[in-house]
Amino acid sequence: MLTNGWKIKIVFFFRFTDSKTFQSIFNDKSEIILNSNNKTAVYVDKNKTRYIFHMNAAMKSSNKEMVEKLKYIKKNIRKYVKRK
Repeated sequence: MLTNGWKIKIVFFFRFTDSKTFQSIFNDKSEIILNSNNKTAVYVDKNKTRYIFHMNAAMKSSNKEMVEKLKYIKKNIRKYVKRK
């Protein structure tokens, strides 16, 4: 269940009621789901191919598009959480 959502330029962010799960849907239809409980990042590319990573491994991935999107998410989630 969602607690809230917001849009920043190229992405919609959704925070779920468990406060540990964030979903980000980009304008290009790719998605990233972050779950801090089990430390996973799920990346769904534009072709709907799903990749599952441990959060630390995701940032070191050779998938440059995903890494850039993770950095964008990290930067903007921090701004949002600080406002709350």
